[in-house]
Amino acid sequence: MPSAKRLVSGFYLVSRLQDELDWAIARAGEMTEEERPADLAPPLDVVETEEAVIVVVEVPGLGAADLEVEAHGHRVVVRGRRAPEAPGHGPVRFHCMERGRGEFQRSIELVGALDTHGANARLADGLLRVEVPKIADRRLAPKRIEIRTEAP
Repeated sequence: MPSAKRLVSGFYLVSRLQDELDWAIARAGEMTEEERPADLAPPLDVVETEEAVIVVVEVPGLGAADLEVEAHGHRVVVRGRRAPEAPGHGPVRFHCMERGRGEFQRSIELVGALDTHGANARLADGLLRVEVPKIADRRLAPKRIEIRTEAP
């Protein structure tokens, strides 16, 4: 039979673990995007061409109904939800769970003169491609500006 000291010690450890889990769960709702676990925030690339700025986000296994894309000024926001998926039928017990589940959001600040009203998004092969065209006048070659002088 375990000693009273071991039982108290065991209860202390379980109690401490419970406190840490409670803190982590409460904190998860308050985390900023940068603090969230990387497995929930999908990786992305931002590239610029002569005609547009393109954001490519990895979203394997998600469909268009799972995603939302918005453009606000110079910011593109991608939101989504990875639903919990249990393989098989009936109740299951996971032995390992590494794939991220839940809601995510990525907010990307873009630079330059962009036409957010002309933005479009395409989803294919697990990649979401958001293309924001540049404003046509800004794509032209640099303009030389004449310097005028004022008479004293």
